[in-house]
Amino acid sequence: MNRIVRRCLLALALASAAPAAADTAVVPTDFATIQEAVDAVQGTPNPLVRIDSDATFTEMVAATQSVTIEAGAGFTPTLQGTTAVGCVFSGGCAILFNPTGTQTTNFVLTGLRFLPAAGAGQSHRIIQMYNESSTLSFLTGEVLVFEDPAGSGATVLSARIGPPGTGENRITLRESSATVGGTAAVSTEAFAFSGEGRLTLREVTLVMRDASSIAFSVFGDQGDGVTFELCDSVLDIAAPDGPFSSDVGSLASLVTATIERNRFILRDGPGPGEVQGITMSTNDPSPESQTLVLDANEFIGTGGDDSVGLTLSPQPGDMTTVTATNNVFRSLATAFLATPQSDAGSQIGGAVAMILVNNTVDDSADSAVVLDLQPFTITGASIYNNLFTGSGGVGIEVDPGGGFLSPGIGHNGYFGNALGDLDAPLTDPDGVFADPLYLSGDDLRLRTGSPMLDAGDNSVPNLTALDIAQQPRIQNGTVDIGAYEGAVQGSVIEVPTLGAPLLVLLAGLLALLALSRLASSPPPAPRD
Repeated sequence: MNRIVRRCLLALALASAAPAAADTAVVPTDFATIQEAVDAVQGTPNPLVRIDSDATFTEMVAATQSVTIEAGAGFTPTLQGTTAVGCVFSGGCAILFNPTGTQTTNFVLTGLRFLPAAGAGQSHRIIQMYNESSTLSFLTGEVLVFEDPAGSGATVLSARIGPPGTGENRITLRESSATVGGTAAVSTEAFAFSGEGRLTLREVTLVMRDASSIAFSVFGDQGDGVTFELCDSVLDIAAPDGPFSSDVGSLASLVTATIERNRFILRDGPGPGEVQGITMSTNDPSPESQTLVLDANEFIGTGGDDSVGLTLSPQPGDMTTVTATNNVFRSLATAFLATPQSDAGSQIGGAVAMILVNNTVDDSADSAVVLDLQPFTITGASIYNNLFTGSGGVGIEVDPGGGFLSPGIGHNGYFGNALGDLDAPLTDPDGVFADPLYLSGDDLRLRTGSPMLDAGDNSVPNLTALDIAQQPRIQNGTVDIGAYEGAVQGSVIEVPTLGAPLLVLLAGLLALLALSRLASSPPPAPRD
């Protein structure tokens, strides 16, 4: 064998003996830590880290390239963060996804349980996404559990992008739950998303306690802003102790949001603490616009006098547009508050375009709808087929202050509003002013015989195909008033009574039955 052939064979042997990066790394079989496994698969075509363990791994896991981290079949591993420096921002984290360069990245987390670091505080993030690349970065989380038993105030998920000109984040969280908390004087955010991109939360259960907290904070401050979707979820938010507040959510600046089929529980306790609903606002520089589609949600309060379901507060020169359909608001202070801001110096105000169709608002401590007309502001309000009942104020309140109001009111239902149904100059010539016959105080479906049945207007804008219960919206030719379509039989059970002659006959039959059984019984055995 000549020298050249021997050298070629030696080179091939050495190449085959060199360890190649594998697509899959298993913890703890291949590597003792998750970070070691992530490092081993970075840059491979299908990078996967599988954790075949129920152990708790205390570490900060960082990746700059695509990777999937998942629980092995039958395992539920726990990842607890650290407060070590290195999570881009102060406070530490459990997961840091920090893409750079020009390649699109895909991060996936499946079947994992997360804890904040021991001794973590408000600045700690369990998952931190910081996109410094020039393109898209995706994060998908499925079947994740976030717990904060110590009430540290840690953020569940924080997403940001780098300076202007960097890429955007697109994050989806599905079938997951989070229970977090903190202290009354420390602000806690569950989901915080800023910059540019998309945040989608589906089938998420969130419980927040003992903190000045906010469930979601979405801030579209770069590029085309943020698209936000929250669907089929439950958010249970409690008021903190002391003179502090918690919020369901904040949608700020350039945000396009869709919030559908959720249940929001606002636990406003007897103390000075309060829980607010969703606030839409804008920031300088102007002009900015934001939109919200709010459909088939429940906002349930606990009788406090401070909670507002939806507050619309654009700054001067900015525009907020809301379409709210098929929602239920029960036991809050106010369901809808439109209060565009005004600048007397520039004589410019904000603008609100509000379309309310087929909502039910009951048991408001104050007015069900409040239109605050500050100077130089513009408010357009189309209010049709809604049901306003049992408020401590007015069904639809107008606070005149020099702003311009363009109302469209029709075919609404009103009952039991302590200070009247509509403030001047509003009128509702096609309104129904009668008891809606709810099924019960907690069940706002309509009973058979309700005057709200078939009393709406089919031609109103934004009439949906389904009601809040996802039943066909028009069932009898004409739409009903309120969030629920169709009648439900009452829960009272009528027990028939028998007259005196029938009672005598029944007693005789029973006596004959007893005698016949006695006659057919064998005689008793003789006693000893």
